[in-house]
Amino acid sequence: MHLVRPIRFKHAMVLAFTAGAVVASQYGPYAFDLSRHIVPPDEIIGGGPPKDGIPALTNPKFVRAQEADFLADNDQVVGLAQGGEAKAYPLRIMDWHEIVDDKVGGEPLAVTYCPLTASPVVFDRRIHGREVVFGVSGLLYQSNLLMYDRTTESLWSQLGGGQSVAGSMARTGPASVPSELTTWRRWRALHPDTLVVLWTREFRATTRVIPTRTTKLLNR
Repeated sequence: MHLVRPIRFKHAMVLAFTAGAVVASQYGPYAFDLSRHIVPPDEIIGGGPPKDGIPALTNPKFVRAQEADFLADNDQVVGLAQGGEAKAYPLRIMDWHEIVDDKVGGEPLAVTYCPLTASPVVFDRRIHGREVVFGVSGLLYQSNLLMYDRTTESLWSQLGGGQSVAGSMARTGPASVPSELTTWRRWRALHPDTLVVLWTREFRATTRVIPTRTTKLLNR
């Protein structure tokens, strides 16, 4: 178990095609404006899936701990507990969605996970007093997830402290929120009333890995 806090990450391995600023800003599956930026635009590269090709969870559905029989004791989860509420976000689900726009204890939060850097980071979704919703841009910076907000479509670096690296919000950064990366067994023992996030119905249609019981829970 350890607490997860934002860190800066430098990765030398390039895992995607070097599309550069032209593809990212003018055509192709991304179409983000990189004219205002704080990192070299040619270091912002396409990761393969297009914008929203990896679907963030914006209206997440949850089950109680005793209903989460699709989890094994040693499965890793990102745990959040605040305001009298506890929630778990299994990495096996975060692998497929990367961002969950949620509220925990009444606070608007973005739970994020980048499979390439194995990094879970949680942010407050209030920027300059306004609540925003984040999506998966399909772009990477230093082999790490770039989020985008659906209001200004600025790009935000997950392991850059959440700072916006391109767009009208460049240099702005949301507040980080401490979270816990631990096993399902431990989190359930500490928080027996925890809720557990589920896949979306849309994702269910593209995979065969969701157990029958979980499918029934989604259809309730």
